[in-house]
Amino acid sequence: MKSVFGFMMLATLLISCSGESKEETTQSSTSITNNESNENSPQTSVANEDELFMSFDFIDGKIENGFDEWFYSDKGNNDCNVYNGLSQSNLCSIDGLKLAPYYNYYNTSHMGWTRFGFIDAGTSIAKKGSSLKVQMTGGAYANSEGGVSFMGPEIKSKQDFMDADLTSPNPGEPSTLDGGLSLYLKSQSSTTLFDQFKGKNRLTLWLKMPPAVGNLASQVKSNSLRRPNIQFSIYPFINDSRKGHYYHYVSNIPMGGWTKVQFDAHPLHFNGGSPGPYSAFDEGGYEFSGKGQEYFEHIAALALVPSFSKNLPVLSEYYIDEIRLGYVDYENEETINNVGVGFDPDKLLFDISFNDKYRCLQCSAEYEVRYAFSPINNLNYEEAYVPKEVINFNRALNSSVGLIKKPNSGYNQIWAALELQQEHKVKVEQGNTIYFAIKDVSKREGIEESKVDNELVNVPGLGEIKKKNLVKTTSYEFSIIEDSVSDAPLSIVTEELPIAKSNTKYSAQLLVSGGVPPYNFNLTERPNSTYQISETGFLKGITKESESFELIAQIKDSVGSAIQKSFTVKVERELNPINDKKVILLADFKNSSEETALSFYDLNTVIRDRYTGFNGIGIYTKFGMGEGYNYQGIQGRGLDLTAGDKLIFTWHNVSYADHEFTPSISFTDNDRQGSGKEGVWHHMESLTLVASDQKTSTYTLSEQESGLINIINVAKNSTENSAIILDKIELETVQPAINLQPIELVEGVEGRQYQFDLSEFNIDKNITNIETLFLPPGLMLNDNHNIEGVLVTEGHYEFELKIHRNDNIIINVPASIKIHPEDYYTASNCKVIANFREWESSGVYLDSDFKKIIKDKYTGLYLNGFTNTVASSGSYNYQGVSEGAYKLSNGDKIRLVWYNNSDERKYFNPRISLTSVERYSHESAAQWEELDSVTIAPHSYGLAEYIYTDDKNEYQSINVNVNYDQKAQLILNEIQLVQSSSSNNAICKLD
Repeated sequence: MKSVFGFMMLATLLISCSGESKEETTQSSTSITNNESNENSPQTSVANEDELFMSFDFIDGKIENGFDEWFYSDKGNNDCNVYNGLSQSNLCSIDGLKLAPYYNYYNTSHMGWTRFGFIDAGTSIAKKGSSLKVQMTGGAYANSEGGVSFMGPEIKSKQDFMDADLTSPNPGEPSTLDGGLSLYLKSQSSTTLFDQFKGKNRLTLWLKMPPAVGNLASQVKSNSLRRPNIQFSIYPFINDSRKGHYYHYVSNIPMGGWTKVQFDAHPLHFNGGSPGPYSAFDEGGYEFSGKGQEYFEHIAALALVPSFSKNLPVLSEYYIDEIRLGYVDYENEETINNVGVGFDPDKLLFDISFNDKYRCLQCSAEYEVRYAFSPINNLNYEEAYVPKEVINFNRALNSSVGLIKKPNSGYNQIWAALELQQEHKVKVEQGNTIYFAIKDVSKREGIEESKVDNELVNVPGLGEIKKKNLVKTTSYEFSIIEDSVSDAPLSIVTEELPIAKSNTKYSAQLLVSGGVPPYNFNLTERPNSTYQISETGFLKGITKESESFELIAQIKDSVGSAIQKSFTVKVERELNPINDKKVILLADFKNSSEETALSFYDLNTVIRDRYTGFNGIGIYTKFGMGEGYNYQGIQGRGLDLTAGDKLIFTWHNVSYADHEFTPSISFTDNDRQGSGKEGVWHHMESLTLVASDQKTSTYTLSEQESGLINIINVAKNSTENSAIILDKIELETVQPAINLQPIELVEGVEGRQYQFDLSEFNIDKNITNIETLFLPPGLMLNDNHNIEGVLVTEGHYEFELKIHRNDNIIINVPASIKIHPEDYYTASNCKVIANFREWESSGVYLDSDFKKIIKDKYTGLYLNGFTNTVASSGSYNYQGVSEGAYKLSNGDKIRLVWYNNSDERKYFNPRISLTSVERYSHESAAQWEELDSVTIAPHSYGLAEYIYTDDKNEYQSINVNVNYDQKAQLILNEIQLVQSSSSNNAICKLD
């Protein structure tokens, strides 16, 4: 199966997950963990195989050619016999079914607004084959005089769109429109029922919403959003399409991938009202209470209503694919209904929405959610996995024990995002179908429940269970055919690369479109060997040049198409650190406080509001809409700044709207404005950021503010949520720059000569003096700022460098060095268990005590050993030996020889297990031991040692995990065993 998560697409493209829609025919009492069927076990749910109702796999990807037994009727004829069918395009089947857009002409705030558009085949975005694309165009809006105005041509067919003059909106016309575009599914007449719905109680479809609808950061309880919005609905008309209808709906948001919507036979509302207690219906509605199949069998028409399609940009579109029908028994049809599941292919998150039964001030509710990679049912529910985190709509109710809390007792809608356990994310990357189950664990003591909730159901294998205690299940299938199905040629979208500065780090992102992902990136021309490009097109290196240079990038897609592009990168001259102002990075906010790049040891802690969070760009208001719910910055022991030094803040607007705000700054307050200790805040300059814009704001320090600054705290003072992101804090100063991060020196070996140049860590040569505090024995600091000498005693030494700056400020920089014992390079009484370095010429060497090499599916032989060859995650890696027998005594060692195949020094902590022969996971963590940190210089060998300290014992395997998130960089070269029982003449060498 092709992976779709390892490539970079245009930000405007809709990124989808992969998979093929395929429902399980039965669910049995089989254990979830073994993924095998058990024919003799009793069933705890009954499901007939789901049936494909509408595939939308148009012949040759053209709606005009139809699909299966469905054909297309264009504007101007009415082959479908649809009301007003001459004026619009429709889809019809040979047995008289019709699917047509619905154009609403009420044009009121209550009844909705007209939205024009048409149906087409979706070929570049499809769950499988092709999809139904609903393209919205112009429509009606309320003008400033209180009347109704229209914008855009009246487009109701594909031909209309091809012939239309699509001019830009005139001044004064809106960029978004209030109206949405729904679809109606009808049978031959107003009272003819759907034969296909007989014996069913499930209707599922796949939905692709545009990203403008919302995101995870905006899906949060706030003053303006008290419960999840209804995003997509079906309106079933029972017995007669001319009469009233019910409502079923879900509240999922666009997560980036497809959303699977599963409707059952439990309505939430009736357009004539809901007179029952707590506005509650039973399964089957008024006509067929408790009879879901009969409810489905008596549907005469069905409206597909995308509520999300309102208030979108003029030219917006959404997609529907794979409508299926099915039947499931022994599930909770009463207090859990209409389930939707969406997927984020970048973050590997899911969102899940459903509805409960009751609406009232006392109608609070609580639900458990679990997942597995084989079907879940009432019998094996407890064996399913609990999510790592449930991100509730009310973020204050987030849960690590799988609980979803109803966010507002006055409404039915319930929503949460789900993060899987880390060890299960690889199954999602591999495209494994994932199964979800929800269970009602509410305590409804304050209301009178419907009698049917507590009716007993005799579940095979379990006995009698109350209906409300049954589970509700759904699944999420990935497809081989992806949204990447496209006729667009492979192209490099990036027009030019950013300007570089000499003798500094450089990075840029290449954007690619078209072709068939995933892509392979390569540099065929580069200025020096430090320049590398990742599997996502992220380019980085160190600019050593003073003149412009050329970079040539080559990209290949998964079917062999290739393209290359040449970029000329301009290099700015290096500024004189004494006479010219120099911009120094203080903080570059990333995905977390830990990942944030902090350049100075003396300002090394991120501070932020509890409503503030991170994403890949920076730090922003994640929860809440209050103007005061935001502050972020850095603090520490402090930097000495002078009058005239300028702080620079880089802001991004990632929304579709313009935003104006006036940030404020404090050097005394590390909390929210007006909260906690008193602090002085100063207003900065106002900024206006248009949609998708980036700007900087600055603050110049006065004489009174100069001196030791140990807090830089900034608040954006804006009520928007998630749109404005703080990316960086920089300092423009005339003072010489110095890197004050803790320094971990390269490792050394006892008894050997050692030398290390501190200038590697930007210890500025303009510093007047640099002294040491407690260097390890045998080492000294020479006049060129090099640490040198003969290492005397093994151990891990921590010390400080005392730096005298030319402004008479003294700063202590923490440093450390690890010194290995003298047998680091060679060890006696040693034998090689496995040698992987000569595999290309001589094959893998395996000691006769073992029979088998073990490895992860993402691990393979590369260069001189085993490494991650497919994915970059350090968890997706293990390699070692098994099916052997060896004894370990107290003091014996297992040595792991590693090779660093990169241009950077690597610090990492590998893991080892003597009992597990599988991947490291949360469940198996107790079988693994993390080794001490290992430092390996670029393109060099290094050693990690495991010292056995238990009683003498016999083992059958040695398993090694790199525990470092990089692909093809840290390579396990050899496994060695050092023990007193080995021959005295046996010597193992490091390299």
